[in-house]
Amino acid sequence: MLTRCYCQSLLAIQLDVCNAFLHGDLQEEVYIKPPDGVSVPNGMACKLNRTLYGLKQAPYAWNSKFSNFVMNHGFSQSPRDKCLYVKMNGDQKVYLLLYVDDIILASNSRDLLDEVRQLLMSHFSMKDLGQLHNFLGIKIERTADGMFLNQSLYFENVLRRFNMMNCKPVSTPLECKPPKSIEGECIVESKPYRQLVGCLMYGMLATRPDLSMAVNFFSRFLSCATNEQWNGLKRVLRYIKGSLKRSLFFPKNVSKYSIEGYADADFGGDSDFKSTSGYLLQLNKRTVLWATRKQDTVALSTCEAEYVSLATTACDLFWLENLLADFQIDLSTSVLYEDNQSCIEALKRADYKRLKHINVKLYFLKDLFEKENFLIQYIQSKDQLADILTKGLLCEAFIRCIRGIGLRDL
Repeated sequence: MLTRCYCQSLLAIQLDVCNAFLHGDLQEEVYIKPPDGVSVPNGMACKLNRTLYGLKQAPYAWNSKFSNFVMNHGFSQSPRDKCLYVKMNGDQKVYLLLYVDDIILASNSRDLLDEVRQLLMSHFSMKDLGQLHNFLGIKIERTADGMFLNQSLYFENVLRRFNMMNCKPVSTPLECKPPKSIEGECIVESKPYRQLVGCLMYGMLATRPDLSMAVNFFSRFLSCATNEQWNGLKRVLRYIKGSLKRSLFFPKNVSKYSIEGYADADFGGDSDFKSTSGYLLQLNKRTVLWATRKQDTVALSTCEAEYVSLATTACDLFWLENLLADFQIDLSTSVLYEDNQSCIEALKRADYKRLKHINVKLYFLKDLFEKENFLIQYIQSKDQLADILTKGLLCEAFIRCIRGIGLRDL
């Protein structure tokens, strides 16, 4: 959504719904005990006519009411992302993105944007926060060259919370051989290990793909971490200290749209010999989607591990293609880059006996490959951007991936 706003030079504003969960309408009878200080006869209860905070129905009731309202006024809901609503009025278009009680409105028409804003504010209690500048803790800064998404204030608060503001910075978040042993005293009850993982996870999901592998790795020790893992997790904070201004950059000037995906796997890299998948998707060299995942099954070869990662990447690529269709974006090409030639060659031949236990993923990919839904091209390992999402890297390789992903210091 943010990429679309800037690349298309759309006008974008943000709104905040006041007391959103009080707007919902109850569909069933709910009674509560009278609040303290309210005098009612014995044996009587209060019947709720509207939803309240703390009521389990409240989030659903609010979302249903808002969704029905905007769709009754010309918006259509995206089947790919239920938080996205689109309204077309000839050549004019407006996009609405709802996240609980935070709203982004983006349009190519000032008049249509003002019309929708007035409509929403007349029906719901809202604050107009003006031009899009800070959404869900993500700072949005525009320059002549493009747009920066940054969470420096969020990470500063994290550093203060865990007493790491004066720590010594390091150049990478994860060692090449991170601590896997769980021999020693478990510290998850005595130190805020889980809290720190949760704090880092939000930043990683929003704007910092460079933290993805480190957060994924240390998330595997939430119930058994020792001092080794705790010190490794604090290393991530030391890396953040030295990269607070690092931002996800989206260059300006777009003519044709294309998707490039990078899929990689670290074969048998975990202590249980399961592999790690890593992939990222770029829209016109702008990184918009990334993930690091430990694979569910044990792969018997590098080729098999790469297939698992490639199949997952293909699924998210199709989701992204369909989401872009909701924005009326026509794609010129979709390419997946893979650094394992055996993996690519297996798609071209008919003998799969040695790969029969991963036939579902293999035939899924082969079907897409033959229908030319996307291209699969070989890329050298040194140019594989997804490498940063599967393992700890040396400084030089890490910096090369950082630049390719589009992370810059603001």
